[in-house]
Amino acid sequence: MPILANVARRYRLQKSEPMLGEGKAAFKAVCNLDLEGIVAKKLDDPYGPQTKWWKILNRIYSQKAGRAELFGRPTRTLANERWPAKVRSFLAI
Repeated sequence: MPILANVARRYRLQKSEPMLGEGKAAFKAVCNLDLEGIVAKKLDDPYGPQTKWWKILNRIYSQKAGRAELFGRPTRTLANERWPAKVRSFLAI
């Protein structure tokens, strides 16, 4: 059984199927549902401890205020130059 399926089953998590070629539509749906954002990785990257994940935040998420303090770390914003250009261009929809 693949690693992700094992982790999801073990911790009783819900996982979604890949949204190949539907990133913009998925992100619009996330925004319309007032969800925090999406988590993504490169399609050809394996699941594992070395996998680089991207958390793409909904910039109009209504419950955003004060969330960073809950986790003790700063969050990125679209205006923040730390976002790679590819991500900034993807979110400018």
